[in-house]
Amino acid sequence: MEEVVLCTVSVKDKKGDISGDILKEVRNNSNTVLKIITGWMHASTYFKGITRLLEHPEGLVKRKTLGILCETARVNNMVQNKQRKARKLKRSSLSTALQVDKSSCPYFSELCYKILELIDRESDTSVKIAAISSLETLAKEYPSENPAYSKCLATIISHISSGDSVTSSGLINTAGSLINVLGSKALPQLPLIMKNMLQRAHLVSCCPSGKYAHGSPRTDASLSNQSVSMLLSVLTTIQVIVQKLGEFVSPYLEEILDLVILHPECATQIDSKLDVKAADVRGLLTETVPVRLILPPLLNLYSSATKCGDASLSLSFQMLANVVGTMDRLAVGTYHTKIYEHCLEALDLRRQNLDSLKNINLVEQSIIHTIITLTMKLTESTFRPVFLRTLEWAESEVDQSTSKRSMDRAIVFYKLVNKLAE
Repeated sequence: MEEVVLCTVSVKDKKGDISGDILKEVRNNSNTVLKIITGWMHASTYFKGITRLLEHPEGLVKRKTLGILCETARVNNMVQNKQRKARKLKRSSLSTALQVDKSSCPYFSELCYKILELIDRESDTSVKIAAISSLETLAKEYPSENPAYSKCLATIISHISSGDSVTSSGLINTAGSLINVLGSKALPQLPLIMKNMLQRAHLVSCCPSGKYAHGSPRTDASLSNQSVSMLLSVLTTIQVIVQKLGEFVSPYLEEILDLVILHPECATQIDSKLDVKAADVRGLLTETVPVRLILPPLLNLYSSATKCGDASLSLSFQMLANVVGTMDRLAVGTYHTKIYEHCLEALDLRRQNLDSLKNINLVEQSIIHTIITLTMKLTESTFRPVFLRTLEWAESEVDQSTSKRSMDRAIVFYKLVNKLAE
């Protein structure tokens, strides 16, 4: 295996002296030989061979080796799927898969530590990025409770805040894959991963509320590919964290909600992929995090959301409506008055005529939808007092000197009544 890899790299170095057809034939033949050799090798021998190749001084050899490792891991997963299907159909499968079992586990751990060493110390950025990608692939294709993964996660997280955005984006993706495998064993690393990851997100994303001092100075609406990649990595990893460690994310909910609701990259349809991923995170938060934990930071977001514009404010109330939709009878009895008063306060935005809200109808639509969602969970005895409170609010004198009622409040009130009647 070592000779084939070195031969391939040697030929690549001399490609100026060799025709393209011959290069292609050498590449195809070497790949065929590698597949055959890999099929014959025991997992421990294979992992040992890859580890040895990663000690080679040339960066090109290391990159080629890491590429082979990733390809083998992906093909290995396909082979295992074929074997499972063959067993279901009671047929024999000719393909063999490399298994990380008791005998090969020490060599697999040694390989992980070698890759980690490249991430930690390698000066060649291309090799470092290849090492990060290969570790992510190993976590996906060889999921296990191997202690090596815990050590890998700790090192990966420590590097997120340093280096360029491409490297950091890869590190965040790899951290997400490792957390997905480790589950609750990743909990000790949660504070640092959240800190470094969200700090990276704020460096490429601008929050109009100006809440975070390390926010991006960018003022234009466009996003570079690197910024999109970084934010997608952050959102994907947050999604994994909420899925695997949802009961422990309450200290970070304020910053997570800030990102997925207030930041224009996630709220104003600048990029379709970011829109979808941010919506997935918002939906997952409402489904996974208990009402008592998510409600306070979501309600506290109101003043910042009004500064950030109608898109952010509408999203905050859409999310609130989803939270209300998950509430059981006990939660409704506990929180319905607080939620209704919050909505009633927001219904006064038309009268306040804020410069930041360009489309007040869109905002009112989301607020009224939240009220309707809550109303459908109330009994007549609990609904009557809150409705009478709304009527009192609509008819109250907002200008004590002229004793005039507000026309804006009347408009909003009848919009609400129409929806309630429907």
